[in-house]
Amino acid sequence: ALSSCQIKLYADDAKVFDFKKKSEVSVAGLQRDLTSLQLWCNEWQMSINGGKCSLLQIGWNPIPNTRYVLGGTDATREACVKDLGVQISGRLTFAEHCSYVVSNASRRVGLVYRAFSSRDAQFMIGMFVTYVRPLLEYNTEVWSPVYLRDIDKVESIQRSFTKRIKGLFNKTYLERLEYCSLESLELRRIKTDVMLVYKMMHKMVDLSFDDYFKYAPVVGTRGNSLKLYPSLATKVVTFNYFGNRVVNYWNALPEVVVTAPSLAVFKKKLLEHQNCLLVFLKGRALRNP
Repeated sequence: ALSSCQIKLYADDAKVFDFKKKSEVSVAGLQRDLTSLQLWCNEWQMSINGGKCSLLQIGWNPIPNTRYVLGGTDATREACVKDLGVQISGRLTFAEHCSYVVSNASRRVGLVYRAFSSRDAQFMIGMFVTYVRPLLEYNTEVWSPVYLRDIDKVESIQRSFTKRIKGLFNKTYLERLEYCSLESLELRRIKTDVMLVYKMMHKMVDLSFDDYFKYAPVVGTRGNSLKLYPSLATKVVTFNYFGNRVVNYWNALPEVVVTAPSLAVFKKKLLEHQNCLLVFLKGRALRNP
């Protein structure tokens, strides 16, 4: 057992982490637990690839430039690391991840246009939904962009793709979305957020609802009877974490949506009443073609 740190495991990935306040300058506990982890692996004949180990500081308070060793190799200090497909920086802004997914999606779009000669609208839409959009929507509950520059950067992939479809070049983005039966990526992220709240509320996922939300003590006449109460956030970054940003989305839903008896009914009702979420769009989907 680790003495001061915590560990999270997923498949062959492990994350060892510790919390330090500004006044706590001692970081010896982390190295002690890394050594304990190495001894445990040696006992059970498990090898650690020290070359793939990275050290990431999350927060604004500087920590001593201490040397950490695991698997006989010094852990490299990184400003951004990739964890389960998501680029995570020390400031948790996810701007790096937005650039990462946009770059991957842009290459995938180029591959689609080079691989297929057909420019049939329905065929191209199917290619986008199947091979490109999943790259832009993987795990958005974690990294959903906050700033307009990142929102527009992610949206630009779908904007440019729909514009290249035959006959849609001179139409506005909203007209292209309507013709292609698509939704803006920003709206889809908001809907994904509220669907996760519903799953957490009904224990469909292994996330504790009480760890993220509290029910509002006073329920007004507007919205629904299952309103949530936002946590206190003093910084823009924390205000836009999933547990905070989704509160306004959820509270804006009508009663018939949040009290749906099943996830399938919830999705159907959400589609019927998604106009109440359009007010939260910040990107260019509703501002410019």
